[in-house]
Amino acid sequence: MQRPIAYEVATLERRELSLVHGIVVHAAAVVDGRLLEFNERWSRRSRSAERSLSSWDASVWMAVCFAIGSVVFIVAGISAIVGPGAEATTVRLGNLIGATVFSVGALFAVEEARCAVEPRRWSQFWASIAGRASLIQGVAALLPFQVGMVIAMANTEQAHLVAALNTVGSLGFVLASYLYLRESWPAHDVGTTSSAANLLGSVLFLVGSTAGFAPPGAAADAVVNWSFLVGSMLFAVGAITALVELSAPARSTEVVGG
Repeated sequence: MQRPIAYEVATLERRELSLVHGIVVHAAAVVDGRLLEFNERWSRRSRSAERSLSSWDASVWMAVCFAIGSVVFIVAGISAIVGPGAEATTVRLGNLIGATVFSVGALFAVEEARCAVEPRRWSQFWASIAGRASLIQGVAALLPFQVGMVIAMANTEQAHLVAALNTVGSLGFVLASYLYLRESWPAHDVGTTSSAANLLGSVLFLVGSTAGFAPPGAAADAVVNWSFLVGSMLFAVGAITALVELSAPARSTEVVGG
């Protein structure tokens, strides 16, 4: 899709620009009695009422991976609370699988951001909010968080190391989710809902990760387990609404003043 941000919207009268770190993420201008709007997220995800999930592009795969990973995390979280406990091999394996699927989704997020810029250069990629957010998210998912889950699977005696890695990874998720929310906020639509759910889920993962430093006990275990479980549920909401978002029509024209 041609990215219309270069369309002379910045020179039009009665215009509004929403910027994040100096980058335009939403533009609105009145032209011939109509409100024309552009949103970076709408353009990047090629949103339209005719959008089909059968295209299986980076946006679809990203949302699908996050949805599957969330479901795996939810199953593992429930098992940790009402089943064999967080230290059980099946629970740790579930967390590892969930983290791996999330990492794949994070790679698709980077690809989505890369495909949305022209020309496809590093400078253009970093000049977009999605480029910055997806890179932060990808690094957080692939390095500290993924490594933490691998160590947790291999050795239950490294609880503080795992907590430290998960905390660093969760901080990356929080920052990336915050950028995505800032990008989608001016639109106040389903994309905003998806971003908000992901940010809340990231914050709860951060709470659960830092709680891993506490001395073992019922209270600490409850904070860890419930934070990860509810956070996973919020990630599932974010992924499902991201899929719904793809077929939601992007607002392009609207009569001003009836």
